[in-house]
Amino acid sequence: MDALQKRYGEKKLLVTDVTTYKVNSYLTPPTHSNIEASLEQARREKAPGIGVVITSDETLVSYDVNAFPVVAIVDKMGRLRHIGRDIDFQDDDPEGELIKKLTEE
Repeated sequence: MDALQKRYGEKKLLVTDVTTYKVNSYLTPPTHSNIEASLEQARREKAPGIGVVITSDETLVSYDVNAFPVVAIVDKMGRLRHIGRDIDFQDDDPEGELIKKLTEE
């Protein structure tokens, strides 16, 4: 995800990791502040160019997300354009072509 953010730059594309407190409840102690601190540390170490959003399980269910990783491509109008499990974007695959098209708009 960090490489994808670097490829397009922050002005054209925003890459964000989405997770829930429940998914990260294995952390000890499983408090919201401990989970947030652990996620922030991991983000700084592994992918400093991306953000992290913690959402509700209900939101994920509404998008039929039941496992990670999952990729959602949302256009600048906030419309969901793609959701799937593919995370290796190439310029010539459908997801890569969609990202290219949306960043050129």
